[in-house]
Amino acid sequence: MTTKKPSINIINKLIIGTLCFAGFVFFIYLSLKFCDTDLYYIIPTGRYILKNGIPYENPFITTPGQNIVIQNWLYCAIVALMYNTAHSMGLWFLQIFSIIIMVTVIAFFFHLKESHNKIITCIFIAISISTFSYINLRPEMLTFILIMIEILSIEKYNATIRLDIYGCFQ
Repeated sequence: MTTKKPSINIINKLIIGTLCFAGFVFFIYLSLKFCDTDLYYIIPTGRYILKNGIPYENPFITTPGQNIVIQNWLYCAIVALMYNTAHSMGLWFLQIFSIIIMVTVIAFFFHLKESHNKIITCIFIAISISTFSYINLRPEMLTFILIMIEILSIEKYNATIRLDIYGCFQ
C-alpha cells in the first residue's frame, strides 16, 4: 500500500492561502479599532469648520478673544464629513482606506515587488504594522504616510540622479 505525498505546489498554495486569510483577519482587526479619545475633539472641530469655516478665535472655551491655530483643520473636516455622512461606517471606511495606503507605502518601502521571498517580506510588513501604535483615526497615520511618500520620492529622485551622473562619466 503506497501513500501519495502532497506535492510541493499544493503545500505552497496552502501556506499562501493561510497567510492571505490571516492577513485579511489581521486587516479587519486593525480596521475596527475606534477606541480613540481624539475623535471626541476631531469630529466636533470638523463639524464646526464645516459649518462656520476655520476659526481664528477659540470657539470651544468661555474666554472670548483667545486665538487658536487648528493645524489639522482639513483632516478634522474630512473625518466630520465622513461621520456626518455614514456615522461609524464612514469612520470605518476612512480607517480601511488609511490602512490600505499605509500598507501600500510600506510595501513599496520594503521593495515587495523585487523581493525574492515575498512571504517573509509580507510577514515583516505585518509585524511592522502591528507594532505601529498609530493605527487609529488620529492624523498621525496620515503624517506617517506623507513622510513615507516623501522618503520614497527622495529615494526615487536620488536613483535617477545617480543614473544620470554615472551615465555621463562612462
